[in-house]
Parts: sequence; structure tokens; C-alpha cells
Amino acid sequence: MTSQRHTMPEDVLALLNATLMIALAVNLHRQAGLSTGARSSI
Repeated sequence: MTSQRHTMPEDVLALLNATLMIALAVNLHRQAGLSTGARSSI
């Protein structure tokens, strides 16, 4: 099996998807009221 590198558009799309998933997780975390203590402002 030969290894293949990702193209630049694939890398950019992966970074955008990861950013959106993290933003969604943070938003859901905030709305659920799960943050307590000093980190509640995240």
C-alpha cells in the first residue's frame, strides 16, 4: 500500500470542519450549563 498525501483543499476543509465541531461542542456545553467555577466564562 502506498501512502498518499492530502491535497491543500482537503486540509483546509478538515480544519474548517474541526473548528465548526469544536464551536458546536462549546455552544452546547454553555447552553447545558455544565460550566462551573473559574472556567464558566469559556
